[in-house]
Amino acid sequence: RINPDFPTRTKGVVEKCNFCEERLAKGIMPACVVACKEKALTFGDAENSRSEVRLAIEKRFSLPRRAGLGTAPQVYYIL
Repeated sequence: RINPDFPTRTKGVVEKCNFCEERLAKGIMPACVVACKEKALTFGDAENSRSEVRLAIEKRFSLPRRAGLGTAPQVYYIL
């Protein structure tokens, strides 16, 4: 079946996460962040010193995801 929101995609087909770039282009947060009832996911610009995600990275214990690969990851685990 064709997904009417994204006609180039088929429902039930797994794709690599792109942080919902089509939603971000419209100023909408990624679907996983919006859907998370426990508010366990935070999304934002880590380069912006006043963003919620930057403050969380600075104030809490955080680890960049798989930093050992040398790929300069921008996904963090914040505990």
